[in-house]
Amino acid sequence: MPIAVVALDTRGGVQPYAALALGLQEAGHEVRMVAPAEFTPWLAGMGLDVHAAGAVTAMGAVRP
Repeated sequence: MPIAVVALDTRGGVQPYAALALGLQEAGHEVRMVAPAEFTPWLAGMGLDVHAAGAVTAMGAVRP
């Protein structure tokens, strides 16, 4: 089943969703993760199909 996991947060907020995405992937699901651009290399290095959604500011707001 195709699943999109969207995590627009700081690294501490994205990391649990990355673990969820990996678990879903291991269970046989087709997973795509959407996260701030600054985390795409880190997430791709885990083997996730990741797409950038913008950058997170210090206040946690997402900017394009």
